[in-house]
Amino acid sequence: MPSVCVGTTNPVKIAATLQAFTKVWPEKHWDVFGRSVDSGVPDQPMTMATARLGALTRAGNAMTQSTADFGVGMEGGLWSESGSIMECGWIAIVDRGGRLGWGATPSMLVPPAITELLRQGMDLNQACEAVLGQANLGTGSGFFGVMTNCGLPRLEAYRDGAIFAMARFTHPDLYDGHDNSAFQLTYLVVPEGLQTNCAGCGQPIAVGQHYLDVVTTLGSNMGPNYRPVRDVEPTALPARVHDPDCWLAWVRDDEIIRNVFAR
Repeated sequence: MPSVCVGTTNPVKIAATLQAFTKVWPEKHWDVFGRSVDSGVPDQPMTMATARLGALTRAGNAMTQSTADFGVGMEGGLWSESGSIMECGWIAIVDRGGRLGWGATPSMLVPPAITELLRQGMDLNQACEAVLGQANLGTGSGFFGVMTNCGLPRLEAYRDGAIFAMARFTHPDLYDGHDNSAFQLTYLVVPEGLQTNCAGCGQPIAVGQHYLDVVTTLGSNMGPNYRPVRDVEPTALPARVHDPDCWLAWVRDDEIIRNVFAR
């Protein structure tokens, strides 16, 4: 039975993932389960780039902390547009072949009363509870559901975003060799006889442990704002890291991160 690990224990996101995989591949029986993982970003992402980074980190950690065929990361976040704040959820799906699919929920305008509380430091759940009297939105119909009278609950929004992300896997021939990413990620297990250290933290990666093999082709598709990491020429840069957190420690370049994830 093929398996999917979702980088969260939130029942809504796990159910959304199960529905998405069942809709896209109804002939298969899916084992979908959640795992508590680190997102690597604040609890309330305030930019689109931060939310995407959180989704990718969750997906990567779901893979490295399980033996699932797919890892799924879902991260809701806020972003500013012409003085207004929008809410959107990002979905990243990765597989054991290193393929990465992206999807997103619809975006919704956040009301001014809630926006003001967000600017004072509240997260979206706290602000919605204060203004709307709705608690625990994250495990219920969510901000989307409350604001649409359950016309589009959170589960369905994230389900559809996950379905969009799965296009990378339903039509691989249209994406292979043309990934819109400067990083090729492959999840492997350290074999017997291989001694290697993590490029991020410098600590050994133990035999039998999952690790992330990263080939970085920075410069090939970064556009006019390209700036090489650590003054390395734009050629393939292989690295082995424990997980996405160590990978980001290896990159250590906020501008590169923004270029990759803000697109």
